[in-house]
Order: sequence, then C-alpha cells, then structure tokens
Amino acid sequence: MANIRMALLRGVCQMPAYAAQDEGYFLDEGLDLEIEIAATAGWVPQKLTADECQFSVMPWTRVAVAPGRPLVLLAGSGFEEAAIVVRTGIQESEVQRVAIPLRGGIKDLTAMGLLRSLGWAKAEILRQPSGDGAIISL
Repeated sequence: MANIRMALLRGVCQMPAYAAQDEGYFLDEGLDLEIEIAATAGWVPQKLTADECQFSVMPWTRVAVAPGRPLVLLAGSGFEEAAIVVRTGIQESEVQRVAIPLRGGIKDLTAMGLLRSLGWAKAEILRQPSGDGAIISL
C-alpha cells in the first residue's frame, strides 16, 4: 500500500476529497492517505514542490502564487462553484444581506450572477476575502 499525503483546504470545493477519504475510496485503490489541512491555497504549491505532500485539490488561486513551479494538473472541474448558505427558516424573499468574495475572479462573477438570478440585486452586499469567509460571515 502506498502512503501519500494530500493537502486540502477548509472549503466547499474540497468536499469531494473529504468524502472520498471518509468513504474509503483511497484505501480501495491501495492508497494510505493522510490529509493535511493547509491554512490557505497559497501555501500548497510550496508543499507540493518540497514533497511535503504529494497531491492536492486546489482552487484557481494557485496560479497566482506558483508561477514557474513544476506542478502537473491531473483533472479539473472546468467551472467554479458558488455555494448559497441561508439561515434555517429564512425564505428567499426575506434575504436582505449577502456576503460574497472580493471583487475579481470567477467566484465573484458567479456569485453576482446567482444573486441577480435569485432577485437579490438590491440586497446589501458584504465583500469578504474568500468564498468560505463569505459563507461563514453571516
């Protein structure tokens, strides 16, 4: 059995990797996996190139912090997700304040499009440094 270390973040986009670990998919493939949780995506490229981890699920932000590093992309989703998290008991029509990522990037554009499609264009918008920060801020 091969021992590997995977770097993950605390985020919605990382859920498939966490679920695969919990369901035993890596063990089924002969991989003894240890998950290391990185504080930010910016630290993961250095961990990969220093062999501190051998695999990762990373958002697009790795491109900004890892120019010239010899990283190999195995697969990609082809899109960015936008998670909508609403307090229990609140109706869509009652939403008055929404937290979304800072301006710039696909998550901002995706979130803004989603807000418009839900009829929340007049909601107060709170900008947060990350998608996950936006989710937990309300």
